[in-house]
Amino acid sequence: MYSNSKIAKAVRLAMIFGAGATMAVSTSAFSAEDAVEEEVERIVVTGSSIKRTDMEGALPIDVISRQDIDSSGVTTVPDLIASLPSMQGFTTAGESVGGGGGGFQTASLRDLGPQYTLVLLNGRRMAPADSGGTIDLNSIPLSAIERVEILKDGASAIYGSDAIAGVLNFILKRDVQETTISVRGDKPQDTSSTSFSISTGYGDLSTDGFNIMAAYSRDEQDNLQSSTRDFASTGFIDFEHGGQDLVAFSGSVNAIPANAYVRYLDAAGEEQNISFNPYKESNGSCHDTSAPAGTACQFDYTSTLQIQPESTRDNLFVQGIAEINDGMEAYSTLSLSEFAMITRIAPYPTGTFVLPIDAGIVQDNVIPHLTDEQLNGLTRVAARWRTLPGGNRTEELKTSTSHFVAGLRGAFNDIDYDLSITRADAEQVTTRLTGYPLTEEFM
Repeated sequence: MYSNSKIAKAVRLAMIFGAGATMAVSTSAFSAEDAVEEEVERIVVTGSSIKRTDMEGALPIDVISRQDIDSSGVTTVPDLIASLPSMQGFTTAGESVGGGGGGFQTASLRDLGPQYTLVLLNGRRMAPADSGGTIDLNSIPLSAIERVEILKDGASAIYGSDAIAGVLNFILKRDVQETTISVRGDKPQDTSSTSFSISTGYGDLSTDGFNIMAAYSRDEQDNLQSSTRDFASTGFIDFEHGGQDLVAFSGSVNAIPANAYVRYLDAAGEEQNISFNPYKESNGSCHDTSAPAGTACQFDYTSTLQIQPESTRDNLFVQGIAEINDGMEAYSTLSLSEFAMITRIAPYPTGTFVLPIDAGIVQDNVIPHLTDEQLNGLTRVAARWRTLPGGNRTEELKTSTSHFVAGLRGAFNDIDYDLSITRADAEQVTTRLTGYPLTEEFM
């Protein structure tokens, strides 16, 4: 994982000088008992969990150091992971706007899926965000991270099927004495974001035998409306083909004003169905929010969507380490996170609902556009509408996670041990804030 070149040189020099001392033992002023033993640093490699020296070979592991994180300019763990070329097919914040994101942000190596990319915190599993084992990256505090180790080869033999694509191991800071405060604000056009973090620590492991560390961060992201960007402001795209002016549209027949659907019996007694938009019939064109689709109109719901949802993120991390003796130390970590995302999608589509034929809205808007045959055989009037006056469908997705570890680790003779207990959980609550009409009251 690291290039311990100084240690490697020391070992080689020790071997060379050791050989020279053996040849000149009869004239040397030093005895074998005076030789200083060189200890080679042993490290734990993500993907194997086997302790070894760095001269025993390297695994295909990428390491993102704290310096790399600071230089990248990112303010959250999801943004950091999304910037990696090996990450493909992960879930972003924008997918929670009318999609299947569920308020999560995930990691996916080589587009194999989040369920096959194992995410670890200090080498330990975290509570999944869903039943599929997916980890929500929003629960990891960026300010407390020392480095990130990425194993891009499959490690299912060690960890199981959720590591088929590889492993991400977030290593948190271990021995912190200084206090660091970071504040940042960004103001792109028509949106903004702010971030604040503070980390501090007390005690030096090497001299005091203990260290207590705490880190807190808060991030806020404002929403970004699709209407503010030319490439996303509309689902109706004008283009020319074969000398004709055409329109490619992504819309909905749940329009505003509503489309009418009429059923009647013709002169032969056979049932017929027609559809039209009363507003278009009266004004010669669809409303500005819609485009013609045959005799009806289609609503341009793209213009009401969001590219980036509004969100807030709070992360708290506390860690304590104490040396019990030369070969044993006790440790405990607690990580708490709360992530709230507010998504707004197009106003509610009513679907087809039936209206009484004698209702005033039918008499004023539908009846004037029917022929005598249609009027005489009229049996049913229905409509499909978009509840634009009720505003966008707005939901809050709030995810709370916790991760607690306490244990003992050390070495006894030639045996290394790490005994710990872990408790982790994740809970998500979805709250509908506005934009969803109550059926009975609406009708």
